[in-house]
Amino acid sequence: MAQSLGDSMLLLAGALAIIGIAFGSVLRMRLAILAAGLAVLFHFAFIDWNLAGFSLASIFVIVSGVRLSSVIRHARAGAVLDHERELFQQVMQVEDPARQQRLRDVLHWQDVASGEVLMQQGDKAPPLIYIAQGTATIAHDGKPIGTCSAGDFLGEMSVVSGEQASATVTAGEGMRIAKFHRAALAEMVRHVPELGRAIDGALNRSLASKLLRMNQGTGSGSADE
Repeated sequence: MAQSLGDSMLLLAGALAIIGIAFGSVLRMRLAILAAGLAVLFHFAFIDWNLAGFSLASIFVIVSGVRLSSVIRHARAGAVLDHERELFQQVMQVEDPARQQRLRDVLHWQDVASGEVLMQQGDKAPPLIYIAQGTATIAHDGKPIGTCSAGDFLGEMSVVSGEQASATVTAGEGMRIAKFHRAALAEMVRHVPELGRAIDGALNRSLASKLLRMNQGTGSGSADE
């Protein structure tokens, strides 16, 4: 029985290795190769103990895990770069690399878990947020009034008017956002008026888009969040 199970595990490992090589996706290939290594490790650890085989399999799994982690990090970095390019060039219409770097210095990217509150109604200085991916729910006095999605800003009315947040914003599934540091943003705008005008234009377009959706009765977006 043990021999049969051991043979099955080794066959599984071989099959996973072949699948990994056949995959066009680097991420899937690394996942399959890691799974193959784990199958071999399981074989030598629990079915047919062999110190040398166990040691080699352990090293293989560790190296595969590190390589997989590297692939995931690079994939996320690439996604951030795409979102950053969209924000700077398309949304803010800033083409100059030096000015893009100034913007980069006043924001940070983050993936947000579903259910996380991004801003609370009544906040005196809510964050300015750009949604690169996913959807957020907008609620006023505890009642849902709409949603915002990729390409929208959150908190822009507070930035423009200085008023407190009039709605609570809660993250949905798979959100990636850029959160601006408001103090650093204000300081940058004082020193680089051109960027101030670019940001004002982007925020005004975002507000206009939300108002248009509200007037069309889509229930998507609120002018005050």
